[in-house]
Amino acid sequence: MGRYEVVPADRARELIAAALQPVVADFEHVRGLLWATWLSDGIRAVIDVQALKGQQFDILYGVCCDWVPHRLGDTYRWHRTLKQTRRDLWVDHFTVDAGPRQWISSTEGEKQLRRQAEKAVRQVAKSAAVWWHAARTEAGVLSEACRQAENAFDIHEPRARFVAAFTHARLGDLVAAQRELAFAVPTSQTSHFDALTDKLSEVAAERPGS
Repeated sequence: MGRYEVVPADRARELIAAALQPVVADFEHVRGLLWATWLSDGIRAVIDVQALKGQQFDILYGVCCDWVPHRLGDTYRWHRTLKQTRRDLWVDHFTVDAGPRQWISSTEGEKQLRRQAEKAVRQVAKSAAVWWHAARTEAGVLSEACRQAENAFDIHEPRARFVAAFTHARLGDLVAAQRELAFAVPTSQTSHFDALTDKLSEVAAERPGS
């Protein structure tokens, strides 16, 4: 195949999914190139593949947390079932200290795409296992969220501070939760801030043993 032979998007995703099988064999397929499995009560490990500019792909790993809401229009909803799984906190090429990453290009033919996908999967398999082990508890999620929140240029959505706020609430610390929320959502956005403050209280009230 020629060096600049473009692999159609559907075929590229098919090849990446095949390369990922050793990592996601014990995961449930959610949709597209997204897989999830339970790490512990309320925390799911997530593998996702993000399409980038220039017809490239990046394999992401992270967690989905039952206590973190997502915005849907003017409201906030929970994503607590397998089919509702989405990324709440994750590692990609924008994450501080993420280390070297192998992007997967679909512009250089299938052979090169397979080679890059296999290398990317090897990187993910090694790094994700260590990261998930650390993030398998509420305290672990909070620690990683706070670490990522130190990056002033965090462009993830939700932002790490947002995850930290709701994880504080999950752990029963509403004062810290509200403090973090004020950093994550400007109080000038009154309606959203008030709605999210209510969600923080809801999470704290649902805390096991509360």
